[in-house]
Amino acid sequence: MGVRHRIRRLILGAIAALAFGLSFAPAANAYTAGTSSDFFGVNASYLRQLAFPDQPDLVSRMDAITTSMGQSGISWARLTFDQSVEERDRGVFDWTVPDMVVGLLARHGVRTEADFVGTASWADEPGTTFALNNCRTRAYPWDYQAWTDWTAAAARRYGPNGTFWAAHPELPYLPITTWEIGNEPNLSIFWCPKANPEAYGLVYGTALDKILAVDPNAKVMVGGLAPNWGTPRTQDVDADEFMARMVAADPSLRTRIPAVGVHPYTRTSDGLDGVLDMIVRFRQTLTEAGMPTTPMVANEYGWYTQPLSGLYFATEDQRAALIGGTANSFWRTNCGVTGMAPYAWISAEINRNDPENWYGLASTWTGVPHPSGTAYAQQIQLALGQASTPPPTGTLALCPDLTGGSGGTGGTGGTGGTGGSGGGGSPSPSPGPLQLPLPLPIAGTSSQQSGLGTGGATVGSKKKCRSRKHRRCHHHRRRHHH
Repeated sequence: MGVRHRIRRLILGAIAALAFGLSFAPAANAYTAGTSSDFFGVNASYLRQLAFPDQPDLVSRMDAITTSMGQSGISWARLTFDQSVEERDRGVFDWTVPDMVVGLLARHGVRTEADFVGTASWADEPGTTFALNNCRTRAYPWDYQAWTDWTAAAARRYGPNGTFWAAHPELPYLPITTWEIGNEPNLSIFWCPKANPEAYGLVYGTALDKILAVDPNAKVMVGGLAPNWGTPRTQDVDADEFMARMVAADPSLRTRIPAVGVHPYTRTSDGLDGVLDMIVRFRQTLTEAGMPTTPMVANEYGWYTQPLSGLYFATEDQRAALIGGTANSFWRTNCGVTGMAPYAWISAEINRNDPENWYGLASTWTGVPHPSGTAYAQQIQLALGQASTPPPTGTLALCPDLTGGSGGTGGTGGTGGTGGSGGGGSPSPSPGPLQLPLPLPIAGTSSQQSGLGTGGATVGSKKKCRSRKHRRCHHHRRRHHH
């Protein structure tokens, strides 16, 4: 039986439950949870657009939105930290925006996961990256020492025993423990003007060292990889090639990386099969890079509901089935997925001609979940043993066994689908001297001036993407708001 056919059979119950409106009222006697509540997150960077503490109407909207997130069972929110806003001038930090968002999320029981994206103009490559290539805040961090100093400063403020929590004892204590370095660094739109795995590896390794010096227990993730295979754009790098080159330049990263973000965007017509196929493909990417058990976090994927066209357009009912189906399935695969975060809880909902405005699972005006947000909440309840039926059991055996044995077949379980928990454990950290990727152009001599080049060989792709996110959507997205 083929993998795709087996997937359809195993998750049929989940889709049927959503389609027929199964009630997920909390059971009188809760069942044993199928997975940890920490598994379920959501993207929430649009909250930055509303973070004006002197505007009561926006504060009220943010409170309603974060309230709905907490009530929906969402454990963590992926939030952009942007150096071009938080450190406009070297060494001068303005934490106004993250202070407000992190605090409101914590008030409603949602922990922040920080995603470091954005480069201040003084930290990009002088005279080239900004002016000639129009990279603006998405320029790669040429002054990588100063850029990674900023990541450590954020860890000192918002991590365990951070100054933010000392200043706000009235808030639930939910320090940031997961830090993500960049977003889709294999795309030139986020590592402008050209993706460079060796340079990214140096930035990642330096940030890893500095954040662990602040919090030895922190999880410092590789920025979520875009689903690029067989890309025709020479300034982008396929996911396979990106990871292989990154760890070849610094082999110590194979055992030091605690998790890798992956973005399994797929066309609506590919359905849930396509999303799970993408998870399998990302697992293969890490295995080929010598990281067969490194956990993956599916921390960005989604579909828009307007305009009414395009490969990633979905009706609200279609999106509800897809979001609910992934929430029912990801935690039960044997592919080492340890978390998920759909894109996004809210989006602008203003311009009907801009797909980016319509990815939100809840109303940006009231915080009330759309049917897709409700489907997500229902599947979280089911997985955590809080629904009127028990969580499903067994394993969706889609990937080769991460322990070295052969994969099995998925078991059956409660209403809402079949399967069970899976995933690999974090590799043991093995800190050592950073192996600089060579040849790598370095400009300047001091720690404040040392920079990164954007070169690197472009290797022809060997594989075609099986369900690649269309190029227009990937390159127009505005995921880190100022």
